[in-house]
Amino acid sequence: ETAQAAVAEKDQRIAALESVEAQLKDALERTAQLESAQAAVAEKDQRIAALESVEAQLKDALERAAQLETAQAAVAEKDRRIAAFESVDAQLREALERIAQLEAAQAALTDKDQRIAALESVEAQLKDAQERLAQLDAVQAALAEKDRLNSKYAAELNHVSAEARALQARVETAEEQCSKAELEKKMLLGEVEGLNLRSAETAELKSRIVKLEAELEGERARALRALRARAQKLESEQSPVTTSAPPPHMRFLEEPAQEGPVPSPPLLRQDKARGPHDVAAVVNSTRGRGPRRQVGEILVAAGIMTREQLDESIRMQVADPHKRIGQIIVERGYATEEVIAATLAAQLRTRFADDIEREMTAEAMRMVPQNIAINHRCVPLSYDSGQLTVAMANPLDLIAIEDLQHATGAYIEIVVATPTAIERVVNKYYLKINAK
Repeated sequence: ETAQAAVAEKDQRIAALESVEAQLKDALERTAQLESAQAAVAEKDQRIAALESVEAQLKDALERAAQLETAQAAVAEKDRRIAAFESVDAQLREALERIAQLEAAQAALTDKDQRIAALESVEAQLKDAQERLAQLDAVQAALAEKDRLNSKYAAELNHVSAEARALQARVETAEEQCSKAELEKKMLLGEVEGLNLRSAETAELKSRIVKLEAELEGERARALRALRARAQKLESEQSPVTTSAPPPHMRFLEEPAQEGPVPSPPLLRQDKARGPHDVAAVVNSTRGRGPRRQVGEILVAAGIMTREQLDESIRMQVADPHKRIGQIIVERGYATEEVIAATLAAQLRTRFADDIEREMTAEAMRMVPQNIAINHRCVPLSYDSGQLTVAMANPLDLIAIEDLQHATGAYIEIVVATPTAIERVVNKYYLKINAK
């Protein structure tokens, strides 16, 4: 504002000087006119002098005196104007110097404003970089923890697998001994039938057979108990929320199923149970009747797959422990993803979400970071009173649940959805955003 006021004052002074300059030009023009008139008068005087010399001389003297007086007045006026112009010129130089100083200050101020704007932009970039670095540090720590847990569980799983193979070999050896004992039993029974007179020896042989059978049965029971205890211990360390059931690749350790067909639950016929709701009905009808049933047993009881198909799926999972039993069943075409997801949800006493995209809310999506949704393949659905509902294909992924709790600070409720639905939503919303 000071600079603008100075500029306005400068403009006023320049206008005044321009007015003075215009007056000077007018005076000079008038002087030129007077000089021209003077020349004309001189010429006339010369002519009159030729006619009237005395009168001309007198008049010439008078005119000369008047001219000198006029010239003297003009010189005084010019001196006055020159003094005024010199004063204005000094003021103009001072004003120009002041303007130059103000222009330099204004240029410096503009440069400082630009520098401040650049520094503010750098500061914003620094804050963004620090936040990104903090996020990357958290992700790196989580990945390190996951690697540690994976290494730990892989080592324990290898150890258990080795023990299982060793115990299986012992069971096979025991079964082989049982077969030999059976053969020996038949041979001894033949000898007993042929030697009726040797009853004492026959009794001794029978007691020996009974003893061998008891030892064989005890060895088998001990092996099964050891394997079951080891499997339950590993499962309790990996998935604390599902300690009531052995992992899928250890299902051959369960108690031998009772002979004969599996009875259908009340109010549900096997030949009609074909969908997710029928599977849920089977699970609900069997609650409170002992240990929680496995997914494969529920599907067999619901009539969706046969016992032979379940056994085949279990054998394939033993050969490839990295696959879940539900994935194998879907790949073999024994059941659909929806049926497997509904079975898992009913088994874990949670809900099966058949249309997660319809349940998604913007509030829930904003709470879950994009990297967590992509890495753990989870879809936030809704948030209400401190509880965040999240859809997952694997509701037993404890690392994903822990990351969600740490990132949102909310209580996490897991509902089950199919892997295809989860993948479709993640690709549509999160990977599309990432690509942009």
